[in-house]
Amino acid sequence: MTMVTHDIREPGSYSSGTQMAPTRRWRRNAVRFNRLDEMAQQLRHLEQQLAKLQARGKILPGSK
Repeated sequence: MTMVTHDIREPGSYSSGTQMAPTRRWRRNAVRFNRLDEMAQQLRHLEQQLAKLQARGKILPGSK
């Protein structure tokens, strides 16, 4: 099933799709999916900060 909820203003190819899930979980995941790039950047930044602390001996490797 495909549903377009607003005008597509830029030409090109568009894709979407997720596996079937109960409505409540699907809605929650749809919101998270829109933030995926931002969350990946934040995670990368935190991993870099953790690596720097571990290199300085401030945190033991494997510590949380």
